[in-house]
Amino acid sequence: GRVRVRVRFEKSVECGGHGAAVCSVSFHPRGAAVLSSAKDGTARLWDARSGEQLHELKCSVDPINRDGTPAPKPAQKKNARPQKILVRGCAFGDLEGKRVYTVASGRKGKAYLAKWSLVRAGKAQPPPQPGPDGKMPPFVPPPMVFREDRRVSCSDVPISSLSLSGDASILALGGVDGTVTLFDVEVMKPAKSFPEVHDLPVTCVAARPVPSNMALPGDEDAGVLFDCASASADNRIAMLTRQRRARPKRKASDGEEKGSRMG
Repeated sequence: GRVRVRVRFEKSVECGGHGAAVCSVSFHPRGAAVLSSAKDGTARLWDARSGEQLHELKCSVDPINRDGTPAPKPAQKKNARPQKILVRGCAFGDLEGKRVYTVASGRKGKAYLAKWSLVRAGKAQPPPQPGPDGKMPPFVPPPMVFREDRRVSCSDVPISSLSLSGDASILALGGVDGTVTLFDVEVMKPAKSFPEVHDLPVTCVAARPVPSNMALPGDEDAGVLFDCASASADNRIAMLTRQRRARPKRKASDGEEKGSRMG
């Protein structure tokens, strides 16, 4: 007979602090922290065990030039409301959790991809000097903060979803116009764009979880190494690749053929 096992989940930690709807959540590669982004213009880092907020990243959508320098802001209409910043995607960029990516935009217009690094706050302090009693005071290192290293325009329309590949080399970005873009994070430039793959906004994307030199189930049968999967409110899922043509199937050796027959 069948044995049914019931599993009951209980809430162990609650993280509270965002002032608007949360759009994206990402686990630290080693499970020590959680990264979230929301429509309040911020991304926040939380202690996964206690729920305590560790860092707050305030994102910007101010225009920038191609070289990364600030561009002149367009004149705002009198009594115009301040632009609302929506941070719809976030991801850890390394195993140590010292690099973070966020993508932000307004309700309309360009989206900006930002790379953040964990650094010491303030200037380097001189070494402590012994006190009158000759004892050295305790050393208190300056706090760690996330600093925006670089920000680039990644889309002419808001980005609705984000996913980082398993080897941390490619970001998959899904847009509200149904376009999916593969973004090379080393040079911070698009590697490949798939215009209007979907008829409606992309609701979620999943970048390749393993490096391209490692095969996923089905890769060899199809002859294609897929870089990304995307889904949309148009009820469709797309499998996307940078390959121009399918690779020929690899012939199995005699040992492999015998092994398969024995299995």
